[in-house]
Amino acid sequence: MTEIFGDIPGVAVYSDDILVSGQTLQEHNERLNIVFKRAKENNVKFNKEKCSFTKESIKYLGHIFSADGITVDPDKVRAIKEMPSPTCLKDLQRFLGILNYLSPFIKNMAGETEILRQLLKKSTDWQWTANYETTFIRLKQLICQVPVLSHFNVHDPIVLQSDASKSAVGAVLLQNQHPVYYASKTLTETQQKMAQIEKELYSIVFACIKFHQFIYGQTVTVETDHAPLITLFKKSLVEVPTRLQRMMLKIQPYSLNVVYKKGSQMYIADTLSRAALPERSSDELDDDVIVHVNLLIKSLPVSPERLQWLINGTNEDESLQILKKYCKDGWPSSKTQVHQDLHEYWQYRLDLHTENDLIFRSYSIVIPKKLRPEILKIIHSGHLGIERSKAFARGHVFWPFMSTDIKNIVQSCHICLSHRSSNAPEPLLPHDVTLFPWEKVGVDFMDYKSKKYIVVQDYYSNFIEIMTVASANAKTVIVCLKSIFSRHGIPVELFSDNGSPFNSAEFKNFIWEWGIHHNTSSPYIPRSNGLVESAVNICKRFLAKSEESGTDPYLALLQFRNTPRGNLPSPAQLLMSRSLRTQLPTVTKNLVPRTVKFQQYVKTKEENKNKMKKYYDRKTKSLSELHEGDEVYFKKMPDSPWITGTVRSKCDQPRSYTIEGSDGFIGRRNRQHILKPPQSPQAVSQDMLRKSPNIQTSDNSHTVAPSIEEHTTPVETRTRYGRVIRPPRRLHFDN
Repeated sequence: MTEIFGDIPGVAVYSDDILVSGQTLQEHNERLNIVFKRAKENNVKFNKEKCSFTKESIKYLGHIFSADGITVDPDKVRAIKEMPSPTCLKDLQRFLGILNYLSPFIKNMAGETEILRQLLKKSTDWQWTANYETTFIRLKQLICQVPVLSHFNVHDPIVLQSDASKSAVGAVLLQNQHPVYYASKTLTETQQKMAQIEKELYSIVFACIKFHQFIYGQTVTVETDHAPLITLFKKSLVEVPTRLQRMMLKIQPYSLNVVYKKGSQMYIADTLSRAALPERSSDELDDDVIVHVNLLIKSLPVSPERLQWLINGTNEDESLQILKKYCKDGWPSSKTQVHQDLHEYWQYRLDLHTENDLIFRSYSIVIPKKLRPEILKIIHSGHLGIERSKAFARGHVFWPFMSTDIKNIVQSCHICLSHRSSNAPEPLLPHDVTLFPWEKVGVDFMDYKSKKYIVVQDYYSNFIEIMTVASANAKTVIVCLKSIFSRHGIPVELFSDNGSPFNSAEFKNFIWEWGIHHNTSSPYIPRSNGLVESAVNICKRFLAKSEESGTDPYLALLQFRNTPRGNLPSPAQLLMSRSLRTQLPTVTKNLVPRTVKFQQYVKTKEENKNKMKKYYDRKTKSLSELHEGDEVYFKKMPDSPWITGTVRSKCDQPRSYTIEGSDGFIGRRNRQHILKPPQSPQAVSQDMLRKSPNIQTSDNSHTVAPSIEEHTTPVETRTRYGRVIRPPRRLHFDN
């Protein structure tokens, strides 16, 4: 605007305001015609309703311009001039605080305030006489005149101070520490029930609206004594609570830099907020809120029947009727004063608002308790997972503990459970470090090139024995094991999978006769017999490599037995306390028997085991213990779907249970292949969803809201994590 009209004589431009003046009417009209011509050339349009022509006096930028000169706009000082007289010592101290702040601009400050300062003496009883009133009026007039009250200068920095008391807000516009404009306003009864942060933010909104013509388009420093506002202004608009969000929207057109200043240094704003003018003018902010909420209601993407269903459900919910009263009339000052049914809404109170018989938290509809099962059914109709179901509901509907209810409904859905992915692996349970060779051995079968082998490995030394077998029956296995055990001794424990040869009566009889403890891995959990599984892979590799290279596979097996493994001795050294002679030339000294340092070996092996467990456990998750009679889902095979069953007993092996399926199957399964559905008291079953109420469109279901004092039956209150809160039992004795 300044670029277009600034060079025209007699024309003053500030932001979007233009003042055209002239010594005579003719000169005024000539300059006005130039303004209109420039506006037409630059496609600038004026609002006819906001234009005034041929005025002998006008109010512009807080001043009255007339033929008599420039005078102060009465509105600028009305908050001071009509300030009520002090009624107590505190009121007087606040007023003197203003004078002390403005003392550099008041001549003979000490002399002017001498009479009032007599009331500050402890020896003087408080009594406001006519003499004090005369001095008080004179001092108010003094601070409403130049040089105390400054003319607004568009080039000087602008400081806005605002403050809120229990019943009013006050503000002052400052430039170079000179007050330019005073303002105050009494809060309505509803506004007085706002939280303190709401009042403090409202004081800034009030000041911006009041001083709009001065601060619009300017960078303004806002000083407040309420520190939480500093954090609030650093947040994005979407992160601000809804009730505050609407006020923040109101001041978006302004460039504000909010800073903290101690309340004891904000004399003027603090005093104005405690001695406000008794006016109750209509509030533009309230009008904006009503428009905002009405637009929200009209934009709800629901059918009229569904909307009426929600309204009826809200009207029939006694707790929500009380919640409506809180939203409209203000919340109690503390949580202990809130109705017990609504404690769970306390932390959301700044986000709640009501319109057209519905309650909203931000843009989400608060759902009555009676309608929640139906809403849960809609949320889970697509059978999405927990997090996706929460994301689907978030921003549309709300009630306390909604996330917990969604989690429970998803975890309780038999359809979702039957198609759920497998459990994550549990933390590793490594085998104990053995104390002597051949104390514990593992056995497994290996198939390679249409041949079948039996592989046996010592847990102490990792020494491998491999033999070809004609078939994998119990008799063949027993013969092979007897041959191996006759060379190395009978082990204390034999570990195998659950293959048929190892479960036969013949094999069990052999184990019993030879005095061996037989232990098996969980079905379809090969890693529990991981040492022998690794030995099988090693044997397959050296057989394949030997065949391809044309070398003897037994020499490859010999090299494996004679080669140290990382920081551990070779299997032959550990088992036989000597190195084996190979094709590689060597000296006799290397073949002389020598024992391994047992303590050092066991320590190293423990360290290796712990390191392996730490690495493996990074992507694992512990599963809860199961008990006899638990209703579960389990898998017959790792790739088969989940089916229902019951835990019959816990097996001796770790993490293993005997499961009886709903189809009559009975077998042992590892905890990884068993799914335990939640047994939460808040869980919503499928039957509950089927019994959810149908949508009612009757208009006759409106109920009268009960009074807050009306007695209602206590309900169970829970924390946001589902824990039940019970009132303390103090001085209650049972007879």
